[in-house]
Amino acid sequence: MSEQKQPKVRFSGFDDAWEPRKLGNVAIIKGRLGWKSLKQDEYTTNKEDPAMIAGRHINFGQINWNAVDHIPMWRYKESLEIALQDGDVIFSKDGSLGNPALIKALDGKATINSTMMLVRTNNTIYSDFFYQLMKGKQFKKLVYLKVSGSSIPHLFQDDMKKFVFSTPDIREQKRIGLFLGKLDNLIAANQRQLEELKTIKKLAMQKIFDQEWRFNGFTDAWEQRKLDKVAEYRNGKGHEKSISSNGKYIVVNSKFVSTNGLVKKFTNIQMEPLVKGDIAFVLSDVPNGRALARTFLISKNNKYSLNQRIAGITPKNNISSFFLSSLMNRSPYFLKFDDGVSQTNLSKKDVENFAEMYPEFFEQKKISALLKSIDNLLAANQSKSEQLKKLKKWFMQNMFM
Repeated sequence: MSEQKQPKVRFSGFDDAWEPRKLGNVAIIKGRLGWKSLKQDEYTTNKEDPAMIAGRHINFGQINWNAVDHIPMWRYKESLEIALQDGDVIFSKDGSLGNPALIKALDGKATINSTMMLVRTNNTIYSDFFYQLMKGKQFKKLVYLKVSGSSIPHLFQDDMKKFVFSTPDIREQKRIGLFLGKLDNLIAANQRQLEELKTIKKLAMQKIFDQEWRFNGFTDAWEQRKLDKVAEYRNGKGHEKSISSNGKYIVVNSKFVSTNGLVKKFTNIQMEPLVKGDIAFVLSDVPNGRALARTFLISKNNKYSLNQRIAGITPKNNISSFFLSSLMNRSPYFLKFDDGVSQTNLSKKDVENFAEMYPEFFEQKKISALLKSIDNLLAANQSKSEQLKKLKKWFMQNMFM
């Protein structure tokens, strides 16, 4: 047992030292030994039948009850010793370790599959507090030791029984658990809003580019054009020998484009300048990669230099840069070149043969303004999401030891 310690941040009125506990002394710990390969007739699509939860059903601590597997009652009765109850903490014990979820307001019967484990704490440990602790550095240290020591990481019940952690009294546990839970709910709500906005944008783009939705006053037919008729194409240049941590220019490579500008490399030599209104377009990626055919719209002059395996697309005068960037970004036309086996390398001809329908310039501008407004909402929600996650991380680092 380690010596008594106190966290850096505490609620007022609490100043007692935290006490070390061994999980096996304060909790029931259970995991399933069998069921690694259920037969087809041991599953059911009946939502009224008991649920069986796996790690893949948990996202940001929330269980996707619409995606869980279901099993017939006779199968469930064979495993009543691991029937879930409110307050249970479940997590993955095989492969991708951790990923906990807290069972609350359980509506119906549920259990866990063979890759999961449950912890049911006694009345000295508040379940919300323990759930948050499972996402903290103490448990992550145990996971790291298991992952680094095995090609197929696995947490055994004995590992969990020996897990030592520190706790305050039950009153402070409740304050901490409920406070961090509220932060989790804010993060989850913001994430749902972000996903809804992405769905709205996807729907809007589909309806607009299929010409099902049009702005009032625009009735002219759209015209099909190949890219070489609406824009100029050029290739980037290799910057590998000119990378500098304090360089003046940002090197626009596939990592930069695929992360929407978050991951940066710099150079002091602008080998292939990009100017405002240019579109950077990823030409090369590994099989089934997520960078291929992504676009990045250049918003400033004298700031970026185009790397090799990235194309620079300069729209002509009657083409909106934002409109063209939206058309090209991850277009199915480009993705069909990815065979899922070998690295994909789009050629100049492949790109210039990209054919799409274009309205007249002012309708392009109207469409671009709408899509930009959705993008601004997405960016604001993404920023809020990141801030909330940083705030949660700070509290986790300072409210636990």
